[in-house]
Amino acid sequence: MSSRHPAHLAELIRRSASETKVSEILAGGAPQITPGSATETGETSDLEIVLDGGGVPLAAGVKCDLPIDFACAVTGWTILGDQAGSIQIDLWKSNYAAFPPVVGGSMPGANANKPQATGAVKAQGGAAGWTQSAIAAGEIVRVNVDSVAAFTRVTLGLTVRRT
Repeated sequence: MSSRHPAHLAELIRRSASETKVSEILAGGAPQITPGSATETGETSDLEIVLDGGGVPLAAGVKCDLPIDFACAVTGWTILGDQAGSIQIDLWKSNYAAFPPVVGGSMPGANANKPQATGAVKAQGGAAGWTQSAIAAGEIVRVNVDSVAAFTRVTLGLTVRRT
């Protein structure tokens, strides 16, 4: 029988955090964000953002703000849906002083290679053609759904390379 003593729970949490990805689940169907584990310059990591409508179709609009505490560059993206659907996602960034990010800070830029799936359950792409793919330590990335149809849950994976 496992102990529920606070010191024992703290040790289990510490051990789990060192062996697995750290997940933060926000209440009310909000995004789940899972950071990768790369720690050295040049290493790649994945940031996973789960947009969950709680069983109802997702709606367009701002979904979450993700503070990034290390310098990196987005090199690619992956969209995985719960069913065939269409979605286009924009990523806006700003520094802490200028928070909140706005559409003028779009990383892909207008009509660029935004993360999107069209009539599919999955899609992948790179950051080629983006206005800005670099993220400075301390910047905030806002996830905004430009348009969506049919999906009730979508995982957006961003592949980043530490700089």
